[in-house]
Amino acid sequence: MITKVLNNISIKVSDSEEELAEMAAEHFNGIHLKSNRRLYVLPGGKTPNHFFNKLSQLIEEWNNTTILLSDEKIVPIDDAISNQGNIIVNLINKIKATQKPDLINFFRFMKEDIDHNEKFIQEIGKPNLAVLGIGLDGHTAAIFPGSYYLNNDSKLVVHIKNENELFGRISLSFGYIMSSSQIAFIVTGKKKAEILKKCLSDQYEPKKYPVQYIFKHFKNPITIFCDKEAAQKL
Repeated sequence: MITKVLNNISIKVSDSEEELAEMAAEHFNGIHLKSNRRLYVLPGGKTPNHFFNKLSQLIEEWNNTTILLSDEKIVPIDDAISNQGNIIVNLINKIKATQKPDLINFFRFMKEDIDHNEKFIQEIGKPNLAVLGIGLDGHTAAIFPGSYYLNNDSKLVVHIKNENELFGRISLSFGYIMSSSQIAFIVTGKKKAEILKKCLSDQYEPKKYPVQYIFKHFKNPITIFCDKEAAQKL
């Protein structure tokens, strides 16, 4: 494992995706053990599944824990692209197989009730940790290039509709994500090498690369966990 530091960003480079998942899970556990009131934002997609598996094995108790997804696609929960369905299979069900089911609260977005989502997020408070991914176009959560919601903090939860997608999305806003005590990113694979380099090193253009907004404006610790393929251009 190699660690690089860029401003307030610590970049931890692993030799494999398995080692990355272990490092990220240990980072999560270090935060988890220090808090009695636990609130986490976790990412969608398939990339974090190794991380989810390690979490289910490593964390010994989940008392007073609430988990939020960073974003969700508005599709049936049994759809292969559903982030909620994925995290239930790869984390929540694995936790509940060994833990008492009432110890962990997984909040599911109400897909047609944005006010319900907003009220819940407002009442639940600020996350201890937000774990996010980075898309090939530099988006994170569901805040895509050119998004109106990039730096609009009037909402905690937003509905997104991309012209090239048949489904809508629900996303936590950057304003809410950046209320977290810490932020971590999980980035894997050689396909992510170029965008990771651009987001960290290119001119600040958050409308083009939305994750740059978090890199620049988040004042607390940021940790990027990446494998050597994703880090090859750093």
